Amino acid sequence: EDFTAASWVPTASSVSSNQSTSPDGLVGADKITQDTTLASGHNLTSTTITTPVAGANTTFSVYVKYVNWADIRLWVFSTTTTTDSFYARFNIQTGTLVSSNINGLGTFSSYSITALPDSWYRLSITGIVNATDTSVKARISFITTANLASFDGDGVSSLLVWGAQFEKLDSGSIPTNYYPVIATSSKSRASSWVDGSGKGNNGSLTGGMGFSNSNGGSLVFDGVDDYVSCGTPSSLDLGTGNFTLSDRKST
Repeated sequence: EDFTAASWVPTASSVSSNQSTSPDGLVGADKITQDTTLASGHNLTSTTITTPVAGANTTFSVYVKYVNWADIRLWVFSTTTTTDSFYARFNIQTGTLVSSNINGLGTFSSYSITALPDSWYRLSITGIVNATDTSVKARISFITTANLASFDGDGVSSLLVWGAQFEKLDSGSIPTNYYPVIATSSKSRASSWVDGSGKGNNGSLTGGMGFSNSNGGSLVFDGVDDYVSCGTPSSLDLGTGNFTLSDRKST
């Protein structure tokens, strides 16, 4: 989740780490700021190549927050052709989709916008770059209200980002819970579960449980020794009065 790491490359922009509170309740959000380069794209591009199944839907998701620039583009493109791609423009001040499109042999399948506390949004786009490629990259770009990706930077406009993630999902599915990346290795899906509510009640997973993409993402318990512990944070102190607990499970 460190956008200042070598796995993300800024163009005509700078990235400052740990500038604000992120959706997990910690100070972990990074800020992307345009520089003053003229007639240029101002963006951040991943160098970490994912390997989805050729011809299958790939979902790119990221948490974003408006600072003083509203329109951005999420773009997923082939690392082989660079032209085959799918992308969408969002207004992160209002939390709305502005437009979506493709280049080359790309297919745009779906998108999602999830509103979170403190004016954060989790955005996602799902599609196929082409029928044969097994590697892609992602880009987060500043876009003007005239829908221009190349323009004169002002040196001050910025947005906050946190928690980018690639995964293979069916069209219309929402992204699964965010799994942090430590250095260059993905954190094990059997070790933690990030609280998507923004309250920071992350769970530690024990027993080597599995994960299913069905129903928007769910944990699979073996019925023997799997469990999730969220510790004893004050926000989960139910007190001594009446309270209600609910969950969703399938057998």
